[in-house]
Amino acid sequence: MRYLILLILFFTSLFLKGQTSWVETKRQVKQYCLNEKFDQALGLLESNKISLRSDEEGLFLQAVCLYHLNRLDLSENVFTSILDGRKAPIAEALLYLGRIFHSRHQFDKAVELYKEYLKVVDSRHPYRQIIRDEIKMCANGIQLQFRQSLAYVENLGSEINSPGDEFGPVPSPNFKNTLYFTSSRSGNFGGPRNEFGQPDEFYGHPTNDIFSCKNKGGNWEQVQRMHFLINSNTHDVIFGFDPTGNVMYYYQGRSLVNGRILIDTFQRANQRRLSVNPFLGPVNANADYSMPHFIGDSLVVFSSDQLGGYGGRDLFISVATQNGRWSKPQNLGPNINSAYDETTPFLAKGGTELYFSSNNPNLSIGGFDILKSFFNEGTREWYPPLNLGIPLNSAGDDAYFRMSFDGYSAFFSSSRKDGFGKRDIFIAYFNEAIIEKPVAVSKLSPQAPPPNLKKNNRPPSPSKQISPPPAVATQPARSDPFGTTPSDPFGGTVVSSPSKPESSSTQNYEFPRGAIIKLPSIVFDDPGSILNNRSEAQFKQVLSLMQRYPQLKLIVSVYSRMGVSVADRLLNATVQSEKFANYFIQNGIRPENIQIRGLNGKNLKTLGGKPFALELNVSGKKEIPFEVQAVTLSEDQITETRLVYKFQFAEQNDFFEDPLFEKSRYPLAEKNGKTLTYMAEDFKSYSAAKEAFNKLSKRRQENLRIVVFADGFRLKKSELERYTGFFPDLTNMIKDQN
Repeated sequence: MRYLILLILFFTSLFLKGQTSWVETKRQVKQYCLNEKFDQALGLLESNKISLRSDEEGLFLQAVCLYHLNRLDLSENVFTSILDGRKAPIAEALLYLGRIFHSRHQFDKAVELYKEYLKVVDSRHPYRQIIRDEIKMCANGIQLQFRQSLAYVENLGSEINSPGDEFGPVPSPNFKNTLYFTSSRSGNFGGPRNEFGQPDEFYGHPTNDIFSCKNKGGNWEQVQRMHFLINSNTHDVIFGFDPTGNVMYYYQGRSLVNGRILIDTFQRANQRRLSVNPFLGPVNANADYSMPHFIGDSLVVFSSDQLGGYGGRDLFISVATQNGRWSKPQNLGPNINSAYDETTPFLAKGGTELYFSSNNPNLSIGGFDILKSFFNEGTREWYPPLNLGIPLNSAGDDAYFRMSFDGYSAFFSSSRKDGFGKRDIFIAYFNEAIIEKPVAVSKLSPQAPPPNLKKNNRPPSPSKQISPPPAVATQPARSDPFGTTPSDPFGGTVVSSPSKPESSSTQNYEFPRGAIIKLPSIVFDDPGSILNNRSEAQFKQVLSLMQRYPQLKLIVSVYSRMGVSVADRLLNATVQSEKFANYFIQNGIRPENIQIRGLNGKNLKTLGGKPFALELNVSGKKEIPFEVQAVTLSEDQITETRLVYKFQFAEQNDFFEDPLFEKSRYPLAEKNGKTLTYMAEDFKSYSAAKEAFNKLSKRRQENLRIVVFADGFRLKKSELERYTGFFPDLTNMIKDQN
């Protein structure tokens, strides 16, 4: 059949050359493109090279075909040649160029082109909102692209992936070297079929069949099509297995959105019936990004746009009852679901970790991204999700995440533009193992439905209407001793931090991997009024954090507006700061792990009418498997991850008054034991600090010196050498001191 199609195309091209006009050729090319037959369309264009060379529309169609065939460099060259010399750019050419750079993770350049497109395109064009979402995704990509990657990702190769569409990988529960997947590759039982299910080589789209493959010696090969009683002349899509591997759930239908879910029990061929058992649960018979995750025969998590929700597709859960019925599907709530699409769920870690994909532009870097959430057994709610970052995610559609049984690897599908076809199957090798355990169904029993659910409240989907896609990270992140790159393999962007229930016991606080813990910042009159009211729960959470991770160092900062001079305010602030530090010391935190700091709050607007404001921060977070965020009230604070040079004016046991110090920027006092160290100024480089120091030292006594802070803590002279790898500027200070 393949050779027959090629033969028909060959004679068709000869006929077109001799009998039809170039206009008719372009019409047929457009029809091929509308049916996603870009290779045939490109062949037809390039068989008319003379006409193509001087025709702008033909060149545009050629560039579009090259883009969809993942030949980005050639596509960029053609689009650029079209735009060169034109006074008025073609909006669609700008759009495709933006998508090309987006695919390569050149997010800054993509944003420029998307903004140029918005300037040119009509104000009522339906793509405008979609492109605004793409710009948001690029902004997320800029933040994530240099973060430490949690896994190494590789394509399973041409033995598994084809120019067609491969998706929905499912590891075998019984054989660690076996993987099942769905593919629309050439040669499938159904062949190309139109919307009516009839064979159609021109207008039809290839049907999907289910395949398996094996890993031999580290290579994935031996692709086998499943039994003909499973694969049919319609779409056949694998969903999953029960834990024993003796039951397979799969989809069958004339289209991907209208079919039925079936159950196969792997009977021998001579024992099989021509009919199979249908699944009678609540899951919509839909294979287009739904991919329900079955937990045995007692629980299912799935995606639907037919049951109401927050917009687009939402994730739902249903549990089998004792009488064999299924509970009414319940929405997983607003922490998981959004106005966009949430799809392809996967439960791990006994049901306490949920992986899924979403095209929410507040979280994604392009198309669908794989996200992760944690289940809070206390509140019975899911935490806001985290983006798993690059290279697991890309500017394409990344979905169908399934953890393998070794705990160190996972499979997923992606439409990133360095693949073999539409979507390819990839494997991710994690830096840390994710140990599996049985899902406790009782813990995940459905909750009450969220209020005001709307049915089919779907926003435009960027991944479907524009289908943006990708490469891999342009530069790997480095780890560093200051925690500037999260060591948590699941660190990523979140919508908001999870709320914690108050408790009188510090042992009740949980710090799940990948979560975001927010530290308190409080405006107050008296520290006693804070430690004795409901804010104490926040301090107990910080105390529990310090107790559980003794490598952390706590920075206790108080801003004061009480006092006539700067020195007065700093002294008052350190007195208040010391009271809070004593709370932690009395509860077992070592004094050397706490930095007491007083700052000038005279012009601090966040104080309102109060005299003091407290700010807590921590450093030394390299080994902590989650993110800790602090709210910095003023730029006076030496913020975490920054290298800061300051002037030390004095080191003494009491009040310090000096005209130059009073006029300096960013004054602060630090207390160590009974000694108060007064410092000021803020320089990002040693050369700038040295230049200012030389000018000021002519008017000062010999006690003036340059000191340096990293990660919020002052570095000793003996510590400078080991931090030069992360802050090369320190070498200038070391040379000067030697």
